[in-house]
Amino acid sequence: MGKCDKALVEMIYLRGEANMDVVDCELLRISENIQKQALQQANDPEDYGTTWKSKMKFIADPAFLKPLLLLLFIQAIGLEWTGFAAVRFYTVLIVRYFTYACKGKGNQI
Repeated sequence: MGKCDKALVEMIYLRGEANMDVVDCELLRISENIQKQALQQANDPEDYGTTWKSKMKFIADPAFLKPLLLLLFIQAIGLEWTGFAAVRFYTVLIVRYFTYACKGKGNQI
């Protein structure tokens, strides 16, 4: 069983046998992209991501840099500025307090 046959079996499992038109379309698109990448690598092997220059060009590309910076900014706001680190640190004490309070032992920590 070749890779194309395995891909077909997995796509049918993923999408279902009722959606064979979607499976065929998606497999066709995947095979076209593989052929384009092979052609691009054969035409210009140095610019295919093997050199540091091409990797830095990819990182400096706004299509990569803008989403990366947005996610880093959201992470900084979501994890650090909202007090998540403090809540994470005191979670054990908070759970112990509520456990003792529910058992009627008062404020023993």
